[in-house]
Order: sequence, then structure tokens, then C-alpha cells
Amino acid sequence: MEAHSRVTCFVFLVSFLLLFPQVQAADYSVGVKVGDWIKYGQITTTWVGNGTEPSRITDVKRIDWIKVEVESIQDTTVSFNATWHYNNGTLSYIISESDVESNALNVYSYLIASNLKSGDPIENSSTAERITETITGRYAGADKKVNVLNFTSTFSGYTAENTYYWDQNSGIMVEWYDYSPDYHGGYTEYSMKTTETNIWSPDLLGMLASNLLYVVTVIALIAIAAALILVQARRRPPRNRQGTLARAKRGLAEKHGLL
Repeated sequence: MEAHSRVTCFVFLVSFLLLFPQVQAADYSVGVKVGDWIKYGQITTTWVGNGTEPSRITDVKRIDWIKVEVESIQDTTVSFNATWHYNNGTLSYIISESDVESNALNVYSYLIASNLKSGDPIENSSTAERITETITGRYAGADKKVNVLNFTSTFSGYTAENTYYWDQNSGIMVEWYDYSPDYHGGYTEYSMKTTETNIWSPDLLGMLASNLLYVVTVIALIAIAAALILVQARRRPPRNRQGTLARAKRGLAEKHGLL
């Protein structure tokens, strides 16, 4: 009887494991190193509303690019130094930090844990937002797998929409979009996308695209050189084939004593 009970328990346990396989927990580790940087060169801001455009929107529109560099790493916390370049040549510097385990989704959200996948929580918490999907996109000259997070937030009865894109391998943010309504029936849209980084290398197509001016210049120079060579060849006087043949015949006759 006891043996029968043990067999029954064993069969039940195996059936349970087969029906409900264990899910491996995500590993919240840092995927960047000190000195890594990323530059966001495609920055757009659109404001639609009544009256005068708010000064905060006007200021954001003046941003040319933002470069974010990893300054230090302590366990799962990463410190960043961001350089904001404006179209009048001025610079501003903003220091921030992200803890990929407990505070990845913050004001800037430059970084999440590396190698997360669709369905994983952004942070090591059961209440954290979860990765919406993992897709392939083209960033800074290379095709990259990116983790996408779509979520909404409500304040004072208005709902804002946010979409983040992070490189799956390193966890660094590569793109961001925000839609925010205002109190007067208008709205603001923000977006930015990376254009350069030292975290990965561009592929051949990316290298050609980023150096398009140089590629076009080299091709143009080669075409001009080929054209000049062709023109010179056409201007060269034709050889006197009959005179050359006559001299050859005369030399042959002299050799054999016929002349």
C-alpha cells in the first residue's frame, strides 16, 4: 500500500511538472561598461494647441542632439553623463542614474537590464511594466534586436502614451516616443532615435550610409579619371601601320641578302 502511494505521488509530480514547466526568472544584469556612449541625433518635437507655444516646448525644439555616456557602474546601478547640444551652440550637462533591477523606468530610462525578452518585467518586481514585444530594427548603422515597451499613464484625467525601444543585448535605449495631451485640448509629441554609438559597430551598409559623401566623392573622382584617360586615348594619333609593315619587310629582306 505504501509503495503504491509513493508511485501515485511520483506520477502526480511528473504530470504537474509537464503541465506547468518552471519559468526561468530574468537576470537583471548590466550590459554596458564605463566609456560606452550613445548619441541621439534624430530629435523631433511637435506641439499642437491654442495660443502661444509654451517656452518649455520651444526650448526642447532647439535641441540638436543628446549624447549619453556611462560614467560609473556600481552593482546594478549605472551613472550617466548626458550632453545636450542646442542649435545655438550652447551645451548643458545632466547627470542621472538607473538601477536596472529596481529603478530602470525613470525620468530618462536610458538603460534596462540586458538580454530581457518579450513578457519579462522591466524591473525585478511583480508589479513592473513588462516588455511588450521583441522586434528587429535598424539603429546606428546596424540591424538590432530591440525590446519594446508600450504603456500609458493617466494624470488629471489625461492619458499619455509612451513607447520605449531598448537594444536587447546591451539594454541601452535606442528610440523613444511620447504623446502627451494638455489641458487646452492640444497635445505634444516627442521622439528621438539613436544615430551613433560605440557600443556596436555599423555593418557595411551602415558604414556606406554614414560615409555617403566620401563614397560619392571617390566614385566621382574615379569616373573623372577614367574619362580623362579615354579622352587622351582618343586624341593620340594613330600609328602608321603601313610604314611599320614596310620597315619590317625591308629589314627581313636585308637579313636574307635580298637587298
